Amino acid sequence: MATNGELMVAGVRSPYSEVGPSGSREAVVFVHGNPGPATDWSDLLECVAEFARGIAMDFPGYGTADRPRHFDYSVNGYARYLDGALALVIWGEADAYLPLEQAELQQRAFPSAQIVTLPNTGHWAMHERPDDLRAIVLPFLRAQILR
Repeated sequence: MATNGELMVAGVRSPYSEVGPSGSREAVVFVHGNPGPATDWSDLLECVAEFARGIAMDFPGYGTADRPRHFDYSVNGYARYLDGALALVIWGEADAYLPLEQAELQQRAFPSAQIVTLPNTGHWAMHERPDDLRAIVLPFLRAQILR
């Protein structure tokens, strides 16, 4: 069962849900798409709780997070908000909202990130192909966390 809280980053409030051992120094952080709230990850977040701490937060401007006028609502602004700490990037190849070329920007912003694209998948892979997403994400996380 997830617990809920709020965190402040650069003066911006972001609600979050957390599962797993709260005392763990490391956590899997799920990043929702645009537009979308942290609850997009609820199913996968609960699966991660079996073996790791997991956090899904609403990013500025989404869900119930703050929407400050001064925030940089660009890919680079969100990358700075995340502080360059990207647990894999998964991208739908048929994403009509954010085209596949945007995955390349993620690779530039997070050079060590593994980029996985899903054919015949749009913007909401967690809803469109939840089984395929679990098959990619869970082994990746187990390898990162249980090493």
